[in-house]
Parts: sequence; C-alpha cells; structure tokens
Amino acid sequence: MLPPHVQSEQNYLSAISNVISNLKKQHKEEMTQLQQHHAEVVTELKQQAIDAQQNYKETLSKANEQIKWARWAFYIALITLIINMVVNLILITK
Repeated sequence: MLPPHVQSEQNYLSAISNVISNLKKQHKEEMTQLQQHHAEVVTELKQQAIDAQQNYKETLSKANEQIKWARWAFYIALITLIINMVVNLILITK
C-alpha cells in the first residue's frame, strides 16, 4: 500500500489525466462540428454565388434587350427630326 500523500498525488494525477482526456474528446467533437458547419456554410455560399451569377445573366440579357429597343427609339426619333426639319425648310422656302 502506498503512503497517503503519494496516494493523494496519484489521485490528483489521475484526475488531471481524466480531465485532459475529456478535454481532448470535447475538442475533437467541437472540431468535427465546426468542420461540418463550415462545409454547410461553404455549400450555401457556393449555391448563393451560382444563383447570383444566373440572376446576373438573366438581368444582363434583359438590359441588353432594353438597350436595343432604346437605340431603335433614338434612331426613329432622329429620323423623324430630320424629316420634320426638311419638311419645315420646304414649307418655309415656298
């Protein structure tokens, strides 16, 4: 049998060893949960990026269509202005 003070120190060391073992397990579980959460966040961000890129493509397509129609409207307005000026010059010179 060990002397009481040695037994007491051995009990302290055993308790410290148990605490360290539990902390290691807890740390491992927390790291696993953190990795899972990180993977979920990365997956969600990738999906959001894909959705944003698709939305951008659709919006860009619509914007290009509007620009095309705006150009046509400008050309028609310009042609109308030129025709109007020519007609007014003809009417004024008569």
